[in-house]
Amino acid sequence: HIPVRIIPVGNPNFYKNASTKKEIKGRILIALSSDTSYWVEFIRDYISDNNEVDIVIKSHPLITEILKDFDEFNEIKGIELVSKGNIYDYLSEAEYVMSDKSTVLLEAYCMKKTVFVYDCEQAKEVVPNEVGFRFKTYDDFKSIIDSTKDGNGVTEEDVKFFFDSNWESNYCQIIQ
Repeated sequence: HIPVRIIPVGNPNFYKNASTKKEIKGRILIALSSDTSYWVEFIRDYISDNNEVDIVIKSHPLITEILKDFDEFNEIKGIELVSKGNIYDYLSEAEYVMSDKSTVLLEAYCMKKTVFVYDCEQAKEVVPNEVGFRFKTYDDFKSIIDSTKDGNGVTEEDVKFFFDSNWESNYCQIIQ
């Protein structure tokens, strides 16, 4: 396959384009890759358990058609479906970042966001175990949130280890 479009990611693009937007407390960014069924179920559970919702569902720029799977959430206040825009703006505003196998997970980790990795087979193969919290259900997510109220434990040394020194191999592992 010859790429039709180049989407620059990773270091040094990360540092060049990292947004200065302020984090919005409680905002969740879900970065979609391909499978959406577990995200739809997660969002349904989240909505039924929370009075206020602030979720941004962002599709990969080359697979925007998957947003149709989330049509049932179009009219719900606090849920935004986006296919365009600077991912770094969305990352900066999010307190929590979720995905299964996206490079967004590494970038969010390096921004010291609280990262949640949907615990599927592909994530096990490509996302380093040290990056983020693994979860399968909304209840798993809720338990982790309750246990991390004092921070996510990501240190500057963690960021340097995964992004400054190993960014190429971590990125290549995810995109393979």
